[in-house]
Amino acid sequence: MSALMLLILACGGPAPTVDGVTPTEGPPGAQVKVLGANFDPAATATLGGAPLTSLTVRGPVLIEANVPDGLSAGPLDLVVTNPDGQSVSLAGAYTVKLAEALVPCGGGYTAFSAVATDSGTVKIDKHYKEPKGKIEQVSVPIADLDAIEYSATAQPDGRVCSAIVLRTKAGERHLFDDDLDSSLKDRAAELAQGLGKKLDVGQEDTPTAVEDPG
Repeated sequence: MSALMLLILACGGPAPTVDGVTPTEGPPGAQVKVLGANFDPAATATLGGAPLTSLTVRGPVLIEANVPDGLSAGPLDLVVTNPDGQSVSLAGAYTVKLAEALVPCGGGYTAFSAVATDSGTVKIDKHYKEPKGKIEQVSVPIADLDAIEYSATAQPDGRVCSAIVLRTKAGERHLFDDDLDSSLKDRAAELAQGLGKKLDVGQEDTPTAVEDPG
């Protein structure tokens, strides 16, 4: 074996490089793509020190994987390591965003919704109660939806809160609409049929009379 070949074997291949992660933020479980160069077919990757799950090296410039569960919210560093020990780190490569707690009929906002089938997304306008006038728009690609959830939950005053929730394949849940005065079950069924998604029906309470303590 020549001295040159021994040198090549000793040094290994070129070190991996990372250009970025797409998307740059999202919840645990979301699929991400790592873009760069010199990824070995057996390369590994960690985010915030935790191994990415379902990792597949698509080629020397692309890794596909899922964000692991159990990570804290905020920006986290990504590290890609080739089998020869060479690695690269990208600070703050991905920001974990934990899902906002859903509180139908009692949260800090009311959801006014519209389906934009022409653009392939469901758009939700969240009108916040405080500060008054604040509006946040959430766009959910229809292709990313797993199911439409419906539930009817009894409230302390005897009324029932009907709620429609969009659940994505990544496990995100977005409140689509809620109502204290009427059932939204038919609307949920129509929405599921129109989007070509399954309807998951959860708890279904019925209104009850609450006695006046006076």
